[in-house]
Amino acid sequence: MRKPFLVIIWTVAAVCAVVGIVIHVFPGRGFSADAGRGTANAGGKYEETGAFSSLDIDCGTATVAVQQGDDYAVEIIAKDPSKAKNMPVWEVKGDTLKVYQKDTNFISLGFFNDTSYYVNVTVPSADEETIEWIKIDNGTGTISLDGISTDQLNIDTGTGAVKITNSRVRDLEIDSGTGSSTIELVSAAERINIDNGTGSVDLTLPGTESDYDLDLDTGVGSVKVGGEKHRGEYTSRGLGEGKIEIDNGTGSINISFTEEKTF
Repeated sequence: MRKPFLVIIWTVAAVCAVVGIVIHVFPGRGFSADAGRGTANAGGKYEETGAFSSLDIDCGTATVAVQQGDDYAVEIIAKDPSKAKNMPVWEVKGDTLKVYQKDTNFISLGFFNDTSYYVNVTVPSADEETIEWIKIDNGTGTISLDGISTDQLNIDTGTGAVKITNSRVRDLEIDSGTGSSTIELVSAAERINIDNGTGSVDLTLPGTESDYDLDLDTGVGSVKVGGEKHRGEYTSRGLGEGKIEIDNGTGSINISFTEEKTF
């Protein structure tokens, strides 16, 4: 029984090696570093994109940062330029800035030593511009947003921390497999929904607990609301319109309030 098993293993290894050689020698369209409307320089540089009202980022392995800047711009950097086979590209379609990798099959997304990337996007001050919606879909890597104003923010990540600071988000949804989430909002959200597999969730909101409906649940870990510790599940009904639902598999949930009314 052992010999057929070894034959299968060696056959699979040989096929993978051949496919890898073909990809390296004949990279094909999917591995081109040419961007549709934006260049993808392995060394990285900021490029002005022109104004956009929505943002869509879809990458396999990347560190993503969205923050305030002087202009609407994007920067894409390969962590190891010598291994950059599936460089993310960008383009503006309609009013949406799209950042994505052309080849989305399993081979290009790291199976043959594709490097990780840094995707940095800047938008003007949150006091001046509000992005209608932001969608970030990332397999592995941290995601951070700072000083951003948006009506809707949707984050889907497999592995990596999520950090949102000094931002205004009306509707927030985070689906995370593994990684902590740290969120600091300067205006009240109407809806926050966080589904996390493993990792702590820390949320700082304006107002008081009575301004929100809370549905909090963690399988393993503590729940703390306004400094008061509870067991793994906590529910309360407030007088305001904000609704917060957090479902955490393993890890603590901590919600604190600034008591500043910015509704």
